[in-house]
Amino acid sequence: MSFIDKIKIGPKLIGSYLVLAALAALVGMVGIRQIRIIEDADTRLYEKMTVPLGELGDLMQLFQRTRVNTREAILTGDAEKFSKLTDDAYSEMAKNQESFEKTLLTDKGKALCKSFSDNLTNYKATTTKIFTLVAAGKRGEAETVLRGDVLRVANEMTRTLDELQDIKLRVAKETANGNSTIATSAVSRRLVPLLAF
Repeated sequence: MSFIDKIKIGPKLIGSYLVLAALAALVGMVGIRQIRIIEDADTRLYEKMTVPLGELGDLMQLFQRTRVNTREAILTGDAEKFSKLTDDAYSEMAKNQESFEKTLLTDKGKALCKSFSDNLTNYKATTTKIFTLVAAGKRGEAETVLRGDVLRVANEMTRTLDELQDIKLRVAKETANGNSTIATSAVSRRLVPLLAF
């Protein structure tokens, strides 16, 4: 006779319930840990991918607003009004860009953001020149600058913003796929012990 055969039924039942409770507690603790991992990954997806895409969209919109304001200054001859509107847009762009830069995860993204900043500095200087020409009544010269240097820099900035958006979307997709893998792994790890019993 074995040791287990000598034990009465009551202690055997209590022992089996304790073993099952310990297994359930272990499965629960591991499950909670997996949920925390998924929660952290989801938070990272939101903070580093979703929010920055909105900020990037705002940057694109504000940049286009500066372009429209510059053209309107030339068309209307009102350099003061449109210079002020453009400066306001530049201030908003700086806030969005600073926040966006904190979310960059790749070296290429950081390099593109630096390129955008450098081009924005050139763009600001050139638009300031346009507003000065418009204020002096030299709208023809201002339009020449607009169609030359400003257009070249603006096209480069637009290309850079588009590329930043593509990188952010690619990294977001990779992160979402990674989150799905974590969730699938967590589910399968919970099902194996349950199916074993």
